[in-house]
Amino acid sequence: MKKSVSIVIILVLFSILLTFPASADELSRPTVFIESYTIDGTLSKGEDIIIYFTLRNASLQSSVNNILMNVQSDSGAFFPSPEASNQYFVSSIPPGEMKEVAVYMTVSHSIPDNTYDVNYTMSYQGTQSDALFTSSGKISIAVKSGSFEIVEVKIPEENVKGRLAYVSVRYTNMSEYALNSARIRIEGNIAENQKVIDIGTVRAAASGIAEKNITFTETGIQQLSFDLIYEDEGGNIVISDSFTTLTVVTDGIGLYPQETAPPAQGGQLGRIDSIIKLIQDNAVLIICIAAVICIGAIVTAVVLRKRRR
Repeated sequence: MKKSVSIVIILVLFSILLTFPASADELSRPTVFIESYTIDGTLSKGEDIIIYFTLRNASLQSSVNNILMNVQSDSGAFFPSPEASNQYFVSSIPPGEMKEVAVYMTVSHSIPDNTYDVNYTMSYQGTQSDALFTSSGKISIAVKSGSFEIVEVKIPEENVKGRLAYVSVRYTNMSEYALNSARIRIEGNIAENQKVIDIGTVRAAASGIAEKNITFTETGIQQLSFDLIYEDEGGNIVISDSFTTLTVVTDGIGLYPQETAPPAQGGQLGRIDSIIKLIQDNAVLIICIAAVICIGAIVTAVVLRKRRR
């Protein structure tokens, strides 16, 4: 019985010795995977898009180097944009960290509305050896007719820093699908808590207006960019092309400069004010005229007195 127990203990210890080196090797082995991705652009036929892949190094001990990422669509639904490639190179990713890769693609003109796969493969090396490691996967993207876009943005031509300014954004969903979790992101010098307008679900072929009061934090000519962000029917987070507008922001000081007279007031009070201002503006001239009149009067009096004698 004791011999059997000893054999069991030896086997358990032996399995532990085998397990721990394997775990350490697993931690040090370089592994790269796609943690997330977002799509910038309109997923309509013939449109250019950018797919932002976030690559993570899963190893906590080893960097990955010389990462070569190959992206392609076997269905032909997507192909590299003009002057772009289907291969992307990342020199290194430290242990446990991430790098973003922007992949430029164009949606084919000649495909029906459907969901299509984009395949990717990655080859890379670790720091411990020259061995080549690989990983692969795919993402699914829905292509549709029509688009979801901003049609018009209305904002006052002149605004004052620190004061509320009313903004309205007109949008339309020309696709055949309802779009979920829609919102508008505003980029520019405005308060941080005012940079998102939530819309919600937008039905197919529907239009609407989103409204927001914003506060500018800087003066001068200000540029605002409006992005539509939504979740398509395939569950992908999509960022549409930006709509950009300009406006002028002042500090609110000197709205009535001294050299510009304020609007004239009506009635008797207004006439009195106008007379007083006229006297103030021409005081020197009035004094000179008065002096000439006084001198003339004195000279006339003297002359008349001499004639009487």
